[in-house]
Amino acid sequence: MIEGRIQERKFEQRLDCWYDLYVPRGRRGAPLIIAAHGYGSNKSVMMRLMQRMNDTDFVIASLQAPHQHIVKPTRSGEPLGYGFGWLSNFHPEASIAMHHDAVDRIIDTLVAEDHVDGDRVFLLGFSQSVALNFRYAFTRPERIRAVVAIGGGIPGDWSDGGKYRAGEVKVLYVAGKRDAIYPAAAIQANANHLARLGAAVEVFVFDVDHRVPVDGLPRINRWLLNVAADAQSDAATVVL
Repeated sequence: MIEGRIQERKFEQRLDCWYDLYVPRGRRGAPLIIAAHGYGSNKSVMMRLMQRMNDTDFVIASLQAPHQHIVKPTRSGEPLGYGFGWLSNFHPEASIAMHHDAVDRIIDTLVAEDHVDGDRVFLLGFSQSVALNFRYAFTRPERIRAVVAIGGGIPGDWSDGGKYRAGEVKVLYVAGKRDAIYPAAAIQANANHLARLGAAVEVFVFDVDHRVPVDGLPRINRWLLNVAADAQSDAATVVL
């Protein structure tokens, strides 16, 4: 009997998840970047940044967060806009599972279509999506070659024993000198936590506030190209 008390229940309902896909002309079996925007942004904004970084060497999947919300206009007279967020503190485990499933589906689909090399998959995220990407990469390290984390944190349960494993995942952690939300010192501390698990971590610091460092994209691109080349070389060595 449940009369006289409140009982929380749930039911499952289908939710369409969206991503923009860019495949460079003439490329098959290319490395894949799955890019995730920050809170309040969207897939189109992140895709423009990724193409600005490199529109020839990577297949790019720009994933949009599932939770839509109203964004106030920045100038008088502008209409209300809509942004997207990844999770909140209300049953965050459901949003985490949704993100994991979305990344799995993107990888599996694009590998099956022969667009990408499943051994060269990179996660790139900004702000709120960073911890989600870390959660995925360090619970499924066999699926991810490297993570680029821009201005974001690590999972709150990172120190829980046995929950995360490093595998062969490399990490590029990007900080902004003037970032008041995730200061460079906090990013370095997070990088140290990752390294204690055995992850190979590099930290780049750019003179920006809380944003993707546009002027730093060429340097991030070079790091990704180097990791992709190393992975390809490793695969060739194994075949030989």
